[in-house]
Amino acid sequence: MSGSNATKRFVPRKTLAAIAVGSVLMMSAPAAIAADGLGTIKGHITSAVGADVNNAKVIIRHESKGIVKETTTGANGSFSLKGLPIGNYTITIVKDGFYQVQEQHVAVTVGNALTFDVALDAQNNEVERIAVTGARISRVDTSSTTNSQVISIEELNQLPVELDSTSIALLSPGAVAGDNGFGGVAIAGSSVAENGYYLNGLNITDLRKGMGDIDLPWEAISQTEVQTGGVSAEYGRFIGGVVNLVSKSGDNEWQFGAKAEVAPDALAEPMPRMKDDGSIETVSDAYWQETEYNLWASGALIEDKLFFYGLWNPYGEESTAYGETTLRDKEWDTNRWFTKVDWFIHEDHSVSPR
Repeated sequence: MSGSNATKRFVPRKTLAAIAVGSVLMMSAPAAIAADGLGTIKGHITSAVGADVNNAKVIIRHESKGIVKETTTGANGSFSLKGLPIGNYTITIVKDGFYQVQEQHVAVTVGNALTFDVALDAQNNEVERIAVTGARISRVDTSSTTNSQVISIEELNQLPVELDSTSIALLSPGAVAGDNGFGGVAIAGSSVAENGYYLNGLNITDLRKGMGDIDLPWEAISQTEVQTGGVSAEYGRFIGGVVNLVSKSGDNEWQFGAKAEVAPDALAEPMPRMKDDGSIETVSDAYWQETEYNLWASGALIEDKLFFYGLWNPYGEESTAYGETTLRDKEWDTNRWFTKVDWFIHEDHSVSPR
């Protein structure tokens, strides 16, 4: 290698992860907007002959948190329950004079409301019979104009996709990679600077500080909603798309886990370099290695009420890269962490400091 050698040591800048886990306090109520990272169940209850059933009791129970919410149908047989933590629910419909209906493992996700419609069979004391009832469940909210896709961390772990906001957004129709070396993702024909990013309802978009393309400990993210069209008003004035992130949360059962990912230099492809005469040579002593660890714990501090989730995510990268006349050594070490506490005070209010 000709010329002088230049050695650089890169010190990691403060990432969004450090901000996301700071002291943030959020409160939610049943009328909370969709941007809060919570879900909605709505539906229509009728009799077997198609008549609206009013004053029917709708009881939902979060299967892992034990949280119970209730409501009754209106005069037109409709109901709506908002501000629901994501997860699986058991839904029970009760009305005097009708057979009870219960549906288990109903998954509520962030984004569009889940529709749960039921036709109740009337009880008949004169004739003994076996009633077979069921619910019609729709995960497409036909009342919403928003085009969106929800991707869970379980799905991402099955896909050969980098865990960052750009790579995940690119899984959605209408999203393409940004050009001109700026990075990011262009959604629905807009520029990469016209998207919004949310974490648990908090607007974390700040393009001036380079925080549009988010750097997070992604093991802490439960679901990612990518909105590619029809973005509603609660998400602010974004004319591109919205990447809406929902973090994991604790349940009644305590859980612990660990994961290690190592990309050793021995498996890295040899680094090519263009020589002065335009030919390509392979640099045999170039070096690159990456390590990442995830340690987490979650559970209930108070059963059915107060839940904790915590993650520690140390990350390290080392590399040696050769240019025309320079040598660049890079070391990147950072300890990212994320904590969240969910306190469901009662049926109508919750507090989530993180």
